[in-house]
Amino acid sequence: SIESHPLFDTVRCLLEETNVTPADVAENLMPKVANEDAEASLERLIQALRTSKEEAKMKAEKEAEMKAVNSSEIVAEDKEIKEKIGNGKS
Repeated sequence: SIESHPLFDTVRCLLEETNVTPADVAENLMPKVANEDAEASLERLIQALRTSKEEAKMKAEKEAEMKAVNSSEIVAEDKEIKEKIGNGKS
């Protein structure tokens, strides 16, 4: 069975760590040439899953960075408004 293949544990772990569709998995498992074996298909799937995982990590980092920048801008705007209000009262 597929669970007994040496690469299955790697595939299983990566599937748990990534958000890929069944269609993406199937596409990567389909042989690209007539004489391709299961090992080559699994290795291609592993590479695709690792790429997907890295892309998701980079996207999350970029989103966190953008959120931090937006938060900093809001804090700066609030400070500016408070200073204007404070200067207007003087």
